[in-house]
Amino acid sequence: MLMMEENGEELHLHKMYNKLFAKILDSSIWLEPTSTRICWITLLAAMDEDGYAHFSAIENLAIRARVTVEEATAAVECFLAPDKNSSDPDNEGRRVERVPGGFIILNAEKHRQTYKRLLQREQVRVRVARHREKKNGGKPQPKKSSTQNNGHPLPPESLSKLTAEMRQAVEETEKNPVPP
Repeated sequence: MLMMEENGEELHLHKMYNKLFAKILDSSIWLEPTSTRICWITLLAAMDEDGYAHFSAIENLAIRARVTVEEATAAVECFLAPDKNSSDPDNEGRRVERVPGGFIILNAEKHRQTYKRLLQREQVRVRVARHREKKNGGKPQPKKSSTQNNGHPLPPESLSKLTAEMRQAVEETEKNPVPP
């Protein structure tokens, strides 16, 4: 990816960080062979903020995913084809579209919007907690020790609630995509 600074200098960003939702483990892609799953994760890791993954040749994808060219070819064919088991009816379950120089991950924007909603909810939660703390004379609400709950910082009921909220946010985004 290439960006231009105000002074006209080029700024190269070589590393991206992409979120991966745990629900992938329950998706139809997880029913595919290991080499196909690895190619999918490779595409997700390589995509930019627009969902573009630069792999001008299948051989490039095979090398990066550390699979054979035949396995990468089969994986790409799977990603281009409709998926009757997909939970996402958009694009008939297709995952990618071939474009010059690489692939577009078709639902990348939808997942980014879901993540943004979750992030906004968390930011609101933190703001409310700070506000309550100030109202409470600067005293934070007592927290449980992380040694309770088997070393997990959140009690099980909070984890269940957070998981349910995340699933609800994903479902809302799938039903009502946020316009770009």
